[in-house]
Amino acid sequence: MAFDAVLDNWRTGGRARDAEKARRALSTFAAAHPQPYENLCRDPNMDDQTRADLLEAFLASPRRDGSTLAGAFEAFCRDGRKTAGPPDTLASASALGHTVPRDRFEEAIGSTRNARSPLRRRTLSPAPGVDRILRSGLNKQRDMLRYTKLRKYLMWSFCDRRHRAQPFRQIGKRASELRRRLGLGHTDLKKQELLLFAHRLPSGTKAYVPTTLDAELGQFFRPGGRTKPLSGPASHGMPEVVHDPVTGRSLIARIEKAP
Repeated sequence: MAFDAVLDNWRTGGRARDAEKARRALSTFAAAHPQPYENLCRDPNMDDQTRADLLEAFLASPRRDGSTLAGAFEAFCRDGRKTAGPPDTLASASALGHTVPRDRFEEAIGSTRNARSPLRRRTLSPAPGVDRILRSGLNKQRDMLRYTKLRKYLMWSFCDRRHRAQPFRQIGKRASELRRRLGLGHTDLKKQELLLFAHRLPSGTKAYVPTTLDAELGQFFRPGGRTKPLSGPASHGMPEVVHDPVTGRSLIARIEKAP
């Protein structure tokens, strides 16, 4: 088990009681969330220090049932930890595709972190504001969102190695196919609009292979830098990366609804 080295170090370092508590918490987490646990063990971009920090977070949790530990794990993942693995230089120089459920896009561009967002400047509520964005062409969208970060946290994207300037060339834009090939298995995605756009990274911004921590409790993530299709062969997966959030100035194809 990938966590054995950490637990052994704790035992030999005089923390035998903590090691036993952490082992029990890890066992509870693994029983409740077997796929994320397997990813934590298999991910080559997860080091022992990160695993040790996660066990410390479990020990600090007020309770150690499956639900509470899941919350502790999600908080750990969002704390700026090692969600990015090695750099992907080819993706950094390619056009990238991005999909996002509409409610998360509304949340991102209406965030207090986006003080210059058009939704905040014009005191628009999220839904009408996004409707206005979706009715606009690329140049207008770029202007409206030129100072607005398009995601709140580390941003996930995908690319097409064969068509580096056209990330949707192979995969298409139909929502059902995007969900299937990109492994978008969240239960809420089928209940709302899926938005999509293409962008390039600004100078100095790099793309990285995502680690298990970026996927949080996602059931359809597998380590290795490719999406896990919901169905069909593994070859239908797409290269995936994470990077710092970009603003509307990075758009190269308009934000639109997936049909």
